[in-house]
Amino acid sequence: ALERAITNLIDNALKYGRSASIAIETDARTATIVVEDEGAETLARDVEALIGPFERGDNTRFIDGHGLGLSIVATIAALHNGALTFENSASGLQARLSIQRA
Repeated sequence: ALERAITNLIDNALKYGRSASIAIETDARTATIVVEDEGAETLARDVEALIGPFERGDNTRFIDGHGLGLSIVATIAALHNGALTFENSASGLQARLSIQRA
């Protein structure tokens, strides 16, 4: 399930931005996978509104998809006592998938 969540985030970064970079941040309680795109014009607060199933942004009219990717990631995060959040960055947008460590 985690592989699917990470793949969905990377696919989104590549669809809506020019590139994707991936980083991992950890502490004693959580592991966070950070997927950052380059050049996405969407703000973090706008993407958070698209987490629900079948929600798609205005910039998706010519891009294949059904609006399930972020909903799947958020569900997988919740199953691991974590969360899916977004932050604006200097180069684009960061998707942050945090999960509780065992």
